[in-house]
Amino acid sequence: MTATPFFGKLLGAIFCGRIAERWGRKAAIFVLACISLVGVTLQTSATTSAQFTVGRIVNFAMTGFCIVVVPIYQAECSPKELRGLINSTIQMVIIFGQTVASLVNYGTKNIPGDACWQIPVGLQFVVPVIILAGYHFLPESPRWLLSKDRPGEAVESLKRLRGGKLSNSEIELEIAALRSAHANVGKGTWAEVFNRENRPRTTAAILGTPSLSTSTPYLSEFS
Repeated sequence: MTATPFFGKLLGAIFCGRIAERWGRKAAIFVLACISLVGVTLQTSATTSAQFTVGRIVNFAMTGFCIVVVPIYQAECSPKELRGLINSTIQMVIIFGQTVASLVNYGTKNIPGDACWQIPVGLQFVVPVIILAGYHFLPESPRWLLSKDRPGEAVESLKRLRGGKLSNSEIELEIAALRSAHANVGKGTWAEVFNRENRPRTTAAILGTPSLSTSTPYLSEFS
């Protein structure tokens, strides 16, 4: 029950990239919220350990989506001056989720019956419901729109993200910078990831990547 959910996390991380590249960052965020709802439903309604474990596997697939698409979306939508700060918030929210989970578990541990574990598990419904409720208002990544040759939509998305604080010329300047960055993007091979030159970078990236910790159960899964 503790180890097998990580297979779900692996599958989520693998498939999220494909969805985010083909259908957009918003689509990947929509899918992760739906996956979470399914996983939490299976866990909350579980009458057997097998069903609860399957629910955790499904919910861990959501964490795989989360660690892939959330940093990408944050980086592509934030102003360059705040990009580092905003991108670091995912780790802060993970720790906050663990803290909330610990407090809720502590508060419900003495409740008699199944409510003692169903309440912490059921509270995982809150975040995906909020995401889906606000999904319509979520702008798509301008960088992704430009990569799909949709410049008009990219401009409108960037205007929404900047809250109307930039002039049209400033918006066009930022769009031009995104176009230039996209034009210089290239895709290497897997062999290059592990060659002598890039091996230290690969090692640093793997060891330095924050993960969604599961040391605290239930709510931490959607931190």
